Amino acid sequence: MQEELRRSFLSCPRHIWARGLAAGDVDLTPDLKKIEAPCLVVCGSDDKFAFGLQCRYENSNTGKVIRLERMGHMLPWEAPDSLTQLVKEFI
Repeated sequence: MQEELRRSFLSCPRHIWARGLAAGDVDLTPDLKKIEAPCLVVCGSDDKFAFGLQCRYENSNTGKVIRLERMGHMLPWEAPDSLTQLVKEFI
């Protein structure tokens, strides 16, 4: 699994990485109040990339945040079964 993830990262064009990292600088906090539908945020306890958004979303009215212990930012690869189960239970 780690090797597959490494190959996936390395095959991603540099301009895509740049665009994705720049998007992390956008503060979406004001828009969270506009969300009316129930939302599920599943994140890893060791996710350093999206930590700020997770914390802000916990304070929204419609958000449910679940942290998976000892997991990072790539939950579909790190914990596919757990993530799938949580989404199934939510919907």
